[in-house]
Amino acid sequence: QVAVKHRTQTKSELLDDPLRVFFHLRIGLDIYHRRIHMYKVYTIYISLSITPPKRILHFMWFLFAAGSAFAFASQELLMRILSIKTGNPRIFSVVFNLWGAAFAIALFILQGGSFSALTALSLPQYLLIGAAVLAYGLYERFQFFARRGLDAGTFTIIMRLQTVIGFVGAIFFLQESLTISKIAGLALIIIASLLLVYRNPKIALSASLGYALLCALALGSTGFIDKPASAPLPPSLYSFITWTLSLVIIGFPGVSKKEMVKEFR
Repeated sequence: QVAVKHRTQTKSELLDDPLRVFFHLRIGLDIYHRRIHMYKVYTIYISLSITPPKRILHFMWFLFAAGSAFAFASQELLMRILSIKTGNPRIFSVVFNLWGAAFAIALFILQGGSFSALTALSLPQYLLIGAAVLAYGLYERFQFFARRGLDAGTFTIIMRLQTVIGFVGAIFFLQESLTISKIAGLALIIIASLLLVYRNPKIALSASLGYALLCALALGSTGFIDKPASAPLPPSLYSFITWTLSLVIIGFPGVSKKEMVKEFR
C-alpha cells in the first residue's frame, strides 16, 4: 500500500541514481546481516526505493557532526599535552600548521586545483579572504601560548565565546534570520559558560587568559567571514590559501632552521 501510494519514480529512474541505489544496497545488507525477517528487509527496501532518502542523508550528516565533535575533543586533549612539552609555542605552531598546509596542498593537487578563480574576484572579496587569513593566523599563532598556560577544560570554556561571536557576526554582517530556536541555543551556551566560570579558581587574570580570549575572538570571526570569503572559490583552493598564507602571520618575524629542527624532533 505504501509503495502504491507514494510511488513517484520508475524502476529505471531509480537505477539511474547511483546514490539512491547505494543506500538501497547498504541498508539491505545491514538489515540482512542482523538476521531480521526477509519480509522486513523487502518492506524497507521498497520504502527507500520510492522516496528520496532524505532521512538517511540527515542521519549521515548527524554522524559526521558527532564524529567531528569526538575528533575535536580528542584534539583538544592532545594539543594541551603537546603545548606543555614544546619548548617554544610559536615555533611549534609553525610546525603544526606546516602539516596542515601540506595536507591542504596535497588535496589541492589531487583535485586538479587551479588558481584561475582568483582572477575573477572583486576587491571586497580579496579583502574578505585577507581577513580570514588574518583571523586564522592570529588564532594559530597564539593558541599554544593559551593552551600552555590554561588547562584543557578552562581553555574549552573560554573558546565557547567563539560561538557567541560567530552568531552575533552572522546576524549583523550576513543578515541571517534571528529565530527563537537560535536565541534559545545561544542563551543555553552563555548560561552554561557562566555556570562553569562562576567562582572557578582556575580562571584568573593572566597572559594565557588574554591569549585565549584573543583566540576566541579570532576563531569566532571566521564563523561569519568564511561564508562570503569562500563562496566564489573551490573548497580546496580556499583551504590551500588559508593554510599556507596564515603561516606568514604565525612565523613573523622569522623562524630559524635550528628551532624548526628541534621542534620536529
